[in-house]
Amino acid sequence: MSHAAILESPSCPTVPFEVKCDLLYWQAREDGTAIALNEGEVLYPDFDYHLGVRLLGAWQMSHDAWRVGVQLTHFHARTTDNFPFAVVPTQPHPLRGINLATEAFSRWRLHLGFVDLFLARTAFYAPCITPFIAVRFAGVRFKTRVEYTLPSGKVEDLSNKNKFWGIGPQFGLVIEQALWRSLSLYAKGDLSLLLGSFYIHQDEQEKNNKKAGRMKFLDEKTEMRAVGEMALGLCWSFSCFDIHAAWELTQLFGQNQMVQFVDAETPGLFLSNLGDLTLQGWTVGLSYCF
Repeated sequence: MSHAAILESPSCPTVPFEVKCDLLYWQAREDGTAIALNEGEVLYPDFDYHLGVRLLGAWQMSHDAWRVGVQLTHFHARTTDNFPFAVVPTQPHPLRGINLATEAFSRWRLHLGFVDLFLARTAFYAPCITPFIAVRFAGVRFKTRVEYTLPSGKVEDLSNKNKFWGIGPQFGLVIEQALWRSLSLYAKGDLSLLLGSFYIHQDEQEKNNKKAGRMKFLDEKTEMRAVGEMALGLCWSFSCFDIHAAWELTQLFGQNQMVQFVDAETPGLFLSNLGDLTLQGWTVGLSYCF
């Protein structure tokens, strides 16, 4: 949530309504997504920057300057990678006995959405500080597909899904400092604690040959996950408009709940909680008060 979501607009402080639209240019990175090894180098998906959008509507209450509102965030990312050389696969189950591939192909996709219902008020002791609380609903889904071409010409196909739905409280703080005329600097930090459900589906088989032996793993569990956010940006106000630009970072802790099987002698032995989902990049937006 940027400063415009919770701070009274300096250009038109008495109007009760605000709408805002942000354009996101973020990079998503997922831990635990190594595809293969090549001459001692770990090969990962080539995570790139993608566009997203954030919309907000807020209302300034007449009593005691409280602000209430709702904010919607949508972000989608994907990457496709091909490694046309000999590699050591890192993802197949050890029982499959796959120690070498002549080529590897990977596709990774992410769908992320936040809905925030927030309440904020400028601090009594410091007009430049605005604490806020919110209820956040989050939906995070990412899918991976990896194909390894074996020396025999066969293709090992791995299809994985990691879905999370959660809801919980959010606590944050925004600090805004005037710099020159209508230009100001702002910083934001917040933490969400989301109680939600994970659905994990992992499927491995020889491509186009189900008789070759299919290995399937399913898991559903309810867990608490933390989400941390921070932003640093500039805002320029004129008439009833605010233009703002910022660098933002969002960290979804323990989001990758895929499992990694590690021992052929103990086929059920695996590693879980493979890491975090990180979103970072630039945000530009325009807000209007009326």
